[in-house]
Amino acid sequence: MNAWLVQDLERAAHIAQRVIRSLSHPFGIADAEDVAFTASLGVVPQIEPGAAVPDVFDRADLALFRAKRTRRGGFRVSSSADARAPQASNSAPAA
Repeated sequence: MNAWLVQDLERAAHIAQRVIRSLSHPFGIADAEDVAFTASLGVVPQIEPGAAVPDVFDRADLALFRAKRTRRGGFRVSSSADARAPQASNSAPAA
């Protein structure tokens, strides 16, 4: 998992779109045929002062899994309700 700290949501959306677009272009690996990837990203728009890092990553994970369910190769922004949602376990929801 990678994380970037970005000051505003518009900039975060721009970065997410660039990452997704960059990975979608086919490229060669050694002697193999060209390969292309899709990426789904979860974005947390705002971190509350004093927020625990694991809580922020949990919110990003939740947004990520929602992005995968909606459309592979896209991103989803975490909502404020995600910050209040209890986490039942550390396992990922079925995608």
